[in-house]
Amino acid sequence: MRQLLTAAALAGLVFGGSAHAQQPPPIEAYAANDAMTSVRISPNGQRLAMLTSVDGGERRIIVTGIDGSGSRVLSVSDEENISPTSVQWMNDEYLAVRFVERRRVNSGAFQANVSRLGMLATDGSDFEEMPPSAQIVSIRPEDPEHVYLAIPTIRDDRFTASGRSGAEDGISATVGLYRYNLRRGRRQQVSVGEADTAGFVIDRSGEPVLRYDVDDENRRIEIFTRNGAGWRSVFRDDYTVERYGRGNRARRIRTDVGNPAGLTGEGLNVWTASLRTGEDLRQAYQFNPETGETSGPFFDTGGADFGGFLTDWRDNSVIGAYWDDGVPHYEYFGSPWQELHAQLQATFPGSVVRMTTWDASGNRIIVHRELGGSAGAYYLFDRSAGSIALIGRQRPEIPDSWVAEVLPVDYRSRDGRDILAYVTLPPNREYEELPLVVLPHGGPQARDFYGFDPWAQILASRGYVVIQPQFRGSEGFGQSFIEAGHHEWGQAMQDDVSDTIAYLGGQNIIDEDRVCIFGWSYGGYAALAGATLTPELYRCAIAGAPVSDIFEMMEWVEGREYGAVGGAVDYWTEYIGDWRRERDRIRSISPRQNISDATPPILLVHGSEDTVVPVEQARIMAQSLTEAGRPNEFVEIEGGPHVSVLMTPEHNRQLYEAMLDFLARNNPAD
Repeated sequence: MRQLLTAAALAGLVFGGSAHAQQPPPIEAYAANDAMTSVRISPNGQRLAMLTSVDGGERRIIVTGIDGSGSRVLSVSDEENISPTSVQWMNDEYLAVRFVERRRVNSGAFQANVSRLGMLATDGSDFEEMPPSAQIVSIRPEDPEHVYLAIPTIRDDRFTASGRSGAEDGISATVGLYRYNLRRGRRQQVSVGEADTAGFVIDRSGEPVLRYDVDDENRRIEIFTRNGAGWRSVFRDDYTVERYGRGNRARRIRTDVGNPAGLTGEGLNVWTASLRTGEDLRQAYQFNPETGETSGPFFDTGGADFGGFLTDWRDNSVIGAYWDDGVPHYEYFGSPWQELHAQLQATFPGSVVRMTTWDASGNRIIVHRELGGSAGAYYLFDRSAGSIALIGRQRPEIPDSWVAEVLPVDYRSRDGRDILAYVTLPPNREYEELPLVVLPHGGPQARDFYGFDPWAQILASRGYVVIQPQFRGSEGFGQSFIEAGHHEWGQAMQDDVSDTIAYLGGQNIIDEDRVCIFGWSYGGYAALAGATLTPELYRCAIAGAPVSDIFEMMEWVEGREYGAVGGAVDYWTEYIGDWRRERDRIRSISPRQNISDATPPILLVHGSEDTVVPVEQARIMAQSLTEAGRPNEFVEIEGGPHVSVLMTPEHNRQLYEAMLDFLARNNPAD
C-alpha cells in the first residue's frame, strides 16, 4: 500500500514559527551542484572516495582517510568539457570513474553529454579509459587485481577485437566478457557472445555461469549455461511486441522471462523482473533456466511497478529489492540486512534512508539520508563500534530548519481516478490560505519521486505550497495508467493537473485565487496549456523548455535526421495524436493557437542548446503573446540544455532568479 496522508491530517498540520523569523537560504544554495555526492568506502574500510564541487560548480574527485587524513584531489582530465559523475572502488588502490564529455555530435549539429568509464589509481599515477559502453560486471575482493567487464565486441569466425561496435558482412556486434588487470591495464577475454548476446550472470566465485541472448529479429530470448569453454542452450522463449503509433513502429515488449539480475542462491535459479503478457505491472520473479519453471510474483508493491534488485558487490548476490509506490521501499532478504535497515530507519525517523556501499568485511557502511529535516547527507555507520558519524551534507548552505516537509497524498480526479501527488509545505508558515505553485513533471512518461527536489524546495522556502501531480500518463504505476494519458495532452492529463487546485483548496491549505503553474519540458507545455486553456485558474505561468505550437514542433521532429526512423515521431504521435488528420483537435490543445485576452502573465525560459524541444518554440510563443498584447517575459539561457539535471549552477541561477522575481510580482507570497 502507498503510505499516504489523509486529507484531514494534512489540513491539521501547522508548522510553528514566523514567516519573517529568518531569511531563507540564498538562491545559490539551491542552484549549486551537490557539495558531496557518490560517497564510497574502500574495501579495507580505511578510505573514502567521493565527488565534491568547487564553490558549488566544478566537480572533482576526493580520496581521504575515514578520519579526514591524507586527502588527495584526483582528476581524469584537465579539459573543461569533462566532468566526473560517479566513483566506485575496484580495490583499495583503484577507482572506477564514470564521467561525461560534452562534445559536438551528429556532424557537429548539436552538443551532447557522452558517458565514459575509466580506471583511476588513487595515487594519481595512472588513468585508463575503457572502450565505449564498457560496463562493470563483477568486482572480486579475493582477487583484487582483476575486475570483470562487459565490452561491445566485434565477432567473426577469424578474430575478435574488443572496443569496437558496428557490423559488416560476415561480422556481428556482440558482448564480450573480459577480466581486466587494474595494475597492468590489460584485459583478457573470458567469453564472447553471439550476435544477440545481451549479457552474462556471474556466480559468487566470480565465474560466468549464465549467458542470455535477445534475438530481436525472431523475438526470442535464449539462456545458456557453461559447457566447458563453450555454452549450452537450456531455455528458449518467445516474447511479444505490442505495436502502436503511426505506422505501428513504436513497440512495447512483454515477456515471461526478463534479463537475469542475479542468482537466488539455489543452483542456477535467477531473479528476474518483467512485464508479462496480460499483466499491468512490471513484477519480480524467480526463474530456473534448466527446468523453465517460474515462481512469483514476489513483493506487494502497492499498485506500483517493481523497481529493481539490491546486490552485494562482494559476491554479486541479490540481497534485496526496491520499489516506489509514492515513498521508496527497500526489502532485504534475511540477516543482517533487514535488521540493519530497520535500525538505520529508526535512527532517522521521517527520512529516506539507504545503505549505499560497505567495506569487504561488511562492518563499515555508508548511509545516505534525505528529508526528515535533511537536504541530503552521508554518514559512516560502524557496526562493531555501534556508532554513526556524519561525513558531510550535500547542500550545507540549506539549514535543516529550511528543509520543507514533503507529503505524498492521493487526490481524486474529476473522472474518479485516485492520483498520487507530492505536496511540499513552506517552512515557518501556518498551513492555511497559502499561495500555490502547481509543478507538473516532464516526460510526460516519467514521474517524480519522494525526496529533496530543489525546484519544489526553493519555491517552498519563499512561502509557496508546491504540488507535483503524477497525472495519468506518468510511469511507475502500471501500463494502463501510462496508456490512459495517450492522446490526452491538454485534455484528461491537463484536467489531472488542474484538479490539484480544488483538492488543496478543499483542505483550506491554499488560496485558490493565488495559484501559478510552473513546469519544464512536458511540464512547460502543461504550464502554457494551463494559462491558455484554463486561464481562470492561474494568476501566472512559468514555462521552461515548453512545446508551444504542436504543429511547428511535429514538423521540426519529422524533419530531423532521426525523427522518422528513430521513433520520435511515433512517440509524439502516440501521446498527442495525428497532427495531420486531427488538426482541429490538435489546434484546440496547442497553446500558441489559444492565446486570448484572458491569458495571464507568462514567463518563458529556454536553453539555447536544447536538442529535444528547440528554443524557437519559446521564441514564437513570446512573439505571439506580444502581438496579442498579453504580458510575457522571455529568458534564453545561453548554452542551456533540455534535460534539467544537466543544467549548470549558472543555468539554475538564471532560472531561479527569473522565476522568483516573476512570482513576487505576479503572485507574491506575502
